[in-house]
Amino acid sequence: MKVSEFDFELPSELIAQHPLPQRDASRMLVVGESASPPIGGEWLGAACGDGRGGASSFKSAFDPHEKHCTARAQSFAKILRKTMTKHEAILWKHLRRSPSGFDFVKQIPIGKYIADFANRRTKLIIELDGAGHGEERQIYHDAERDKFLQDSGYRIIRFWNESIIKNIDDVLDTVYYYVTHEKEIPPLRNFYPKEIIGRSPPSAVAASGAEPLPPYGGETYSHLFADKHIADFISYLCPGDVVVFNNSRVIPARFIATAADGAEYEITLHTKVGGPTSPRLRGALDFAAATSRGQNRWWGFAKKFQKLRVGETLQISGYENDDKITVIEKNDDSGLLIQFPFGDEELFRVLDRVGKMPLPPYMKRDPDSSDRERYQTVYADPLGSMAAPTAGLHFTPELIAAIHDAGADVVNITLHVGAGTWAPMKSADTDGHKMHSEWGVITSEQADIINAAHARGGRVFAIGTTSLRLLESAAITPTQESLSDKLPSDSIPPHKGAGAAERPRGGPGSDSEQAPPPACDTSTPPPPKMGETRWNLVAPFCGDTDIFITPGYKFGIVDVLLTNFHLPKSTLFMLVAAFAGLPEMKAAYAHAIAENYRFFSYGDCCLLFRKD
Repeated sequence: MKVSEFDFELPSELIAQHPLPQRDASRMLVVGESASPPIGGEWLGAACGDGRGGASSFKSAFDPHEKHCTARAQSFAKILRKTMTKHEAILWKHLRRSPSGFDFVKQIPIGKYIADFANRRTKLIIELDGAGHGEERQIYHDAERDKFLQDSGYRIIRFWNESIIKNIDDVLDTVYYYVTHEKEIPPLRNFYPKEIIGRSPPSAVAASGAEPLPPYGGETYSHLFADKHIADFISYLCPGDVVVFNNSRVIPARFIATAADGAEYEITLHTKVGGPTSPRLRGALDFAAATSRGQNRWWGFAKKFQKLRVGETLQISGYENDDKITVIEKNDDSGLLIQFPFGDEELFRVLDRVGKMPLPPYMKRDPDSSDRERYQTVYADPLGSMAAPTAGLHFTPELIAAIHDAGADVVNITLHVGAGTWAPMKSADTDGHKMHSEWGVITSEQADIINAAHARGGRVFAIGTTSLRLLESAAITPTQESLSDKLPSDSIPPHKGAGAAERPRGGPGSDSEQAPPPACDTSTPPPPKMGETRWNLVAPFCGDTDIFITPGYKFGIVDVLLTNFHLPKSTLFMLVAAFAGLPEMKAAYAHAIAENYRFFSYGDCCLLFRKD
């Protein structure tokens, strides 16, 4: 394919230069057939009918009287209380100022549902509805939900979000009337504007006053989009799903080195020679030998590197020792090959003190102290990445705990992200591109958990393109020999079995010991080929992958992908286009631009459902 097919215009003001004040403040654009599952006051289990096993697979898990379902609702309600929508926050502000008889609480679990606002004394519930609630499917779910709540003795008032902005006084008068009068409330949607009863309300873009989005390629894909919040991620999970994170920790790999003539050079390390990014490293003993004194070599980019000569020595600024680094080799693609006079343990200690985080080049600023925390996931563990697995930056410990509470497994695989992730495409056609190589590992225990999820009808959620690339690299192909020992057996533990799921470790300021890479299984599967038929089984993996995914690739493992918004004409945008469809992703990005989503590493995210 022509690289130009993946181009689009992006206003520079949408490129996020700094993180939001809170990790979980990000917006999430959902793209795919399952884009509009219920959230907030809706049925938490509705989306689970879209899984591999169908609605019946987990029917018992969503009995309103089941303890598990109630616990899930309580966990999700805690997140929603912290992340109310603009309209909910406005109404809540007024309700709190109202007479004491109102006595409303926000985001309260009732059985398997979460009510926006509830007054338990008068058995009154207030629901705020956005654009999607005018669609036929959502009206059905609202009616089903209201019947459950009414059978439980509650009365329900529904208002459009727009009414909170334009008619707040009328809204409060209506609420006050039904708080002070035990009157039966008229049927569903009686409080909606008459002109939109029986048809869908305006789209989110039209409601904001912006011009309607132009269709891409003569088609309209807006029905596939839903504007959500990262907290809503939980509502898309079902018991039995598995969420896969990349737990690689970013090295503060950017430092200043001074030459003998006093000239300073900014160097950013990106690849270790004979290290975890190389297939030559197969175990802890090799790791120790490769990083022994005098044999530690890294490639690094450097500004003004053409001025440096092979054989020249430099002093790391801020390093108290007189040991110097030496330039061994130079080339235009990889930069400088540098030899360090000490092993990685000392190198990482030095970088931890004097290094800066290797922010991507489109951030037009120098790294600061806050990037040490925010350009690192809270579950980061083994050192090795030169760029953050940015989809994970949105997750807090509370949100990860909510994944467990939802009945899904959490698995932490490792792919050390190289600086090549930001490398621009130099060829005009995708066939001419040589993908950079990155080192990763999936243990046999992790592969068993993922395979067990598929075997019972669950889905695999990949957090970030790095997780997806490693999972797809480890997929077993039909032509691979010795498949029998890779197939899930009856002995595979259930999804909540002891030790099956992993809780992310480490985090900012963690003192967890950085272990060397585990020994590699040399029987790891070969890289997949374009258009190859895949099985949905993961094999243990340890080594390099240079998998390059473009439209036409057949996905074997990942069902749902959470990822940030990517650069035009980048290999990452090609990947998401292969996953969710090129026309759909171009339309989705046009929607994100119109809605002022924040782009790239510190930006917002999108949840993509695979287009088969």
